[in-house]
Amino acid sequence: MLIKWITSTGVYDLCDGSDRSVGKRCGPDGFAAPLTILADDTPCVDAAWQQPQERGNRTNRITFSVSIELASIGAALAMVSQVKRIPSAGVLLTIDEDSGEMVRYENATLRSIDPRQQGVSLEILYAFVSGEDIDMGTAPQSVSGVTGTADILRVTLTWNPSVGAASYQVWFRIAGTTDEPQLLQDEITETTWTHVSGDTTSRTYWLVAISMLGESSEMTGGVNVAGKGY
Repeated sequence: MLIKWITSTGVYDLCDGSDRSVGKRCGPDGFAAPLTILADDTPCVDAAWQQPQERGNRTNRITFSVSIELASIGAALAMVSQVKRIPSAGVLLTIDEDSGEMVRYENATLRSIDPRQQGVSLEILYAFVSGEDIDMGTAPQSVSGVTGTADILRVTLTWNPSVGAASYQVWFRIAGTTDEPQLLQDEITETTWTHVSGDTTSRTYWLVAISMLGESSEMTGGVNVAGKGY
């Protein structure tokens, strides 16, 4: 399970799933305290004008734990301080590593964080509440915010992180032509990439997000950029 906390100040990877190389996992084998989601339907007392079938607010209570092994006690203490500063309002996203299914919990609130340190080990218990939950399927969101910056015989592309993306592809064609776009680079894991073209030809670039199961988003971008000459 991958869990991301999307806030106005950034995206926080609360759980990196089963990737042990990052030193963080959701429990020793899966969740130490399993991911628990409880849905409550409560009366909507302040909207009497609504139709009966529209009344009621759905509230999801979401709890889980994350286990982290740090390099030193000092690093563990620093992590405790860091997690306590995580913003309390945002959107919670869960991604099932096996199926690739994504669920987005809107208007979520981080109700509590309970970091428990023992030496270099840290277990963090999270508790969230949220409003509507949206099943987003398995495809990642389309890439947004694609920009291109020209440099000497090269172009640097940047874009916003795509929810559900494990990597990105860059596609291109020569600007002004009607040729089919060609794959230029795949398996990009950052949100920036530089095309060293070696020329000043203007090209149109697109981005595609790829999920961990290989599913792709729609192609977006369409920015025209040419490398500079000397």
